[in-house]
Amino acid sequence: MHDSTNVFRLRIWRPCQWYREVSDSAGRPLDAEQHYEPIYTWTAPPGIAECIVDPRSSERLQGVLTDAFTEEMRLPISHLATILESVDAVLSRAGASDWSDSEEEKRLNDMEAVSLRFHPLLAFRLHLEWLIDTFGQVPEATISLQ
Repeated sequence: MHDSTNVFRLRIWRPCQWYREVSDSAGRPLDAEQHYEPIYTWTAPPGIAECIVDPRSSERLQGVLTDAFTEEMRLPISHLATILESVDAVLSRAGASDWSDSEEEKRLNDMEAVSLRFHPLLAFRLHLEWLIDTFGQVPEATISLQ
């Protein structure tokens, strides 16, 4: 996961909520419960992978993020908890991840520019927690990663 191009897009889906009958090209009515619509899309910033310094931790987290998904596959939203547990496992090990310099700078009182530091994996963890809190109770919600 040390490749900065290793960016992914996470989508949350729910069964379609049609307000009128929808038919296919042959005129057969479609079942809304068999069709899903995206209700949230997020593109992860590249820094998440770059802050993981332990190669084994990086491999494990990459496995959780990619091995369970295929391009067309969606998993129950409860899989976010599995991803969150893997992130927590990395964060709990001393030296497995590190802080990064951001591109944003702030000027101190003496006008010296200081680069702000942030922890991309910790920010990702907080975002996962927000996703679970916000969308975890949506009936039949699923997630996909691309």
